[in-house]
Amino acid sequence: MRHRLLSTSTVVAPLGAPQRVYGLRVVGFDADVPDTTPALYSRLAAGAEIPVGAFGLDAFEAEEPSLLLAERQLRLAETGPGVWRLSMAGE
Repeated sequence: MRHRLLSTSTVVAPLGAPQRVYGLRVVGFDADVPDTTPALYSRLAAGAEIPVGAFGLDAFEAEEPSLLLAERQLRLAETGPGVWRLSMAGE
């Protein structure tokens, strides 16, 4: 299922390469979980890491009514070759 979250700061940390920090972006990602986007967001906010498939970072252009704004920085980290996990930074 495809999910989209708005983040004021997103860190992308590939294996063996420097991490990059992006400002205001819409993080779109595929997650093989049965959760709705709000339920998945609640899991992230509670400290869970979500395995993700394909993902992309799009520039924020206009407010979308269904878009959730992440309260904290999002982190996309490659934990193995081609294995990515999404998490939310602690407070």
